[in-house]
Amino acid sequence: MSFTGTDYTFSGTASFGAPGQNYQVVAALPTPTAALAGTLFYVKGPPDALWVLRANAQGSLVYAKIDGRVLALHMSEANFTPAGTGIYLGGLAIVPYDASEPGLVSIAWTVVDIVFRMESAASSGSTSLQIQHSTGTGAFANVGYLNTQPVSIPAASYEPTVRPAVISQSVVNSGDKLLPEFTALGSGAAGFTVYVILRETN
Repeated sequence: MSFTGTDYTFSGTASFGAPGQNYQVVAALPTPTAALAGTLFYVKGPPDALWVLRANAQGSLVYAKIDGRVLALHMSEANFTPAGTGIYLGGLAIVPYDASEPGLVSIAWTVVDIVFRMESAASSGSTSLQIQHSTGTGAFANVGYLNTQPVSIPAASYEPTVRPAVISQSVVNSGDKLLPEFTALGSGAAGFTVYVILRETN
């Protein structure tokens, strides 16, 4: 089990007995006090989560959740340009298993964002993208889009004006397949980069 945060990195095996050496296992977060500032608390779920008590910008003690591993799942070679609208088979990506464990240990991943950029902006017309999602082990079969609202880059721009992307399918699992589908291509748009930001679901 691994957690990363702005100020902390934690790796280890959670114990549901006595508090661990580096964190305290609790059923619920205790009332914040100055004596507990900086203490890590592993809250037994579901869902399980790791929290730290620290001061915010106003000086008040607040609990901050330390999220799971974050992954950028690339769906293209650098600076590719599709021949037209529709799916781009060269962008097929497989959601990874837990590489820190032997065998195929599945992970549930939360979809955080879809990153889409071009290096040659369109002279006219917008360029838009959706991500198809397949859960089987056979031929790719779209069970729904990660974003039913396409990520769109307007003419003369290099990146979307709305960030992060509006996510419809918020969770994917190890072994799932993702495939980019271009629903519109602006005139002269070229040199695309596409990847999906995933965060391990705690």
